[in-house]
Amino acid sequence: MASTDYYQTLEISPDASEEEIKAAYRRLARLYHPDTNKDPEAAARFIEIRAAYEVLIDSIKRKEYDEQRHMLPYGKAVGIARAGRRHAFPHFSNIAPVVIRLRTMVYALTAQAVYLLRRDGMLRGIAPWTDDTAYYCHRCQYRWITPAPHNKPSSVRSRSLPDRCPQCQSTDWSEFLLLHCLHCQTTFECEGPLRDPATEHEQESLFFPYDLFPYCPYCNQGEWCASEEARLMVLQEEVE
Repeated sequence: MASTDYYQTLEISPDASEEEIKAAYRRLARLYHPDTNKDPEAAARFIEIRAAYEVLIDSIKRKEYDEQRHMLPYGKAVGIARAGRRHAFPHFSNIAPVVIRLRTMVYALTAQAVYLLRRDGMLRGIAPWTDDTAYYCHRCQYRWITPAPHNKPSSVRSRSLPDRCPQCQSTDWSEFLLLHCLHCQTTFECEGPLRDPATEHEQESLFFPYDLFPYCPYCNQGEWCASEEARLMVLQEEVE
């Protein structure tokens, strides 16, 4: 497993000053920003750099991170492509954040998100707003840049997500569903649609992971998602 350390990500020492953190971020952001670097790996690297900067530049978040960093091996994660899917076997702890790389996508999960993923076996989310207007489609893995309107403040620009992916035209391009098998401990992103196309604008139309994968696609075990098993148990009680 590869270890992800925010200080290593920004190529600075653990006792770096705030100015050193800012300088390192500016240097690396210019180097790996998708606007200037067309390498397919650059966008994923840029996301890692951004995640590290947002933690280390905040004094409270940095203090919490430093405490966790001394207690545990931090953010262990590895992404491997197998059977056409993206999956990883990250080191999970209830109290530590983790960075998971799934092929070309990087997920920076908070400690709370890690806890929920371990407990429930699934974690739903939406792509975060971004001032950089660099977008990633979770359906077809397409990346694109949209010029930001400069006549609006960044706080307004960052809250405008495109309606559709320009490549696959999916309306749920920004939604992701991470699934975690309780048997083989693999974590992967659901690659199917998250909404029923017939009722895609209704919140209750979200598909459930069990409908997509009756068994874990890696170890072929049943009862691999705790949240889904709880839902099925409620449905069974209603029928009885």
